[in-house]
Amino acid sequence: MSYYKIMLEGVGIRFKMDGYDRDVVGFYTTRMVSAANELDAVLSAKNMIGSEWSKGGEYSSLNCGGDPDLSLVSVKKMHVLSWFFSRKAKGYTFYLSED
Repeated sequence: MSYYKIMLEGVGIRFKMDGYDRDVVGFYTTRMVSAANELDAVLSAKNMIGSEWSKGGEYSSLNCGGDPDLSLVSVKKMHVLSWFFSRKAKGYTFYLSED
């Protein structure tokens, strides 16, 4: 198994963010996964993110749009220490609509 750092962009979501007139409509996020190959790593990362936005996921209650449409931004094969990999990389950088 190898370790991969997968960066994805998600579009199709929509929610209000306090202090902004425009809605949040997309995000960038990175996940670190262990997988046999690059394709499996991307699928694993997409599944992780999809479950966070699907019904019952931690972000589903604030999302007034659809499930995010995920596209690959980058893949990096990594060699990391086990203590670092055990820390779950989680988080999003959101962006607003242009209208």
